[in-house]
Amino acid sequence: MQSQANKQKRNGKLPKAFIVDSTTISLNKTRYPWAEFRTTKSGVKVHLRLAYIGKGDAYPDSAVITNASVHDVNQLEIVVDERLATYIFDRGYLDFELFDKFSHDGFFFISRIRKNSLVKVREEYEVPSGGTIFQDQMVVLGGKNGYLTDPYRLVEVMDTQENLLRIITNQFDLPSEEIGQMYRARWEIELFFKQLKQHTTIKKFFSRNEDGLKNQVYLALISQLLTYLVKLETQSVLSSLTIQRYLFASLWEDSELGETRIRGKPTGSD
Repeated sequence: MQSQANKQKRNGKLPKAFIVDSTTISLNKTRYPWAEFRTTKSGVKVHLRLAYIGKGDAYPDSAVITNASVHDVNQLEIVVDERLATYIFDRGYLDFELFDKFSHDGFFFISRIRKNSLVKVREEYEVPSGGTIFQDQMVVLGGKNGYLTDPYRLVEVMDTQENLLRIITNQFDLPSEEIGQMYRARWEIELFFKQLKQHTTIKKFFSRNEDGLKNQVYLALISQLLTYLVKLETQSVLSSLTIQRYLFASLWEDSELGETRIRGKPTGSD
């Protein structure tokens, strides 16, 4: 894996970064009996791959919708399908054998391990003084007659709320500070889910049919992607949410006025 990363770096190609996570949409048990979740309610789960460009700059790249009872890790291999890209996900996707498979198949990942994960240190790396990095090590995970992984890198970093994060990755060529920053970028998908649920048309579903409900969620994701494309086309510095609001408002106004607002130029009438 190190050789693949170094080769990629020599070719001057920056690896793509994707953030992977899921969000659950609760549903009425009587109206949606097909959406298995809990004994008292139904639900669907959106498993999303978010393409990460930079802070506040991301767009939906791939999505799978399942019943809410489906475990996240069971969908991970479906959304991880582009080699030499880096996938960032939380410890809900922890699967040592799957991590090894990703490494062998040419996928990079950045994730977290649980506090009770067994760690065997193979090598210590020097960490920058005065920073937020506490440990940088080569390790293997597992043991005590359990599964023992390939060598990985374990970076311990303090987050903004002074919590210690134990980040595991197969990226050995990046500075430890960059590993920490990339994992913290995972917050972007939480913001995306919040915007998706609060500002698109999935608060109320128009169909009780499985295909109809899924189509409505996919349309909501498409609207988010189109908003991002508008942001790129206009070279706007506004947030996607602000652009989306301007787009809704411009449905009943002069389209040039809406475009001017999105571009961030004075309209002369505001």
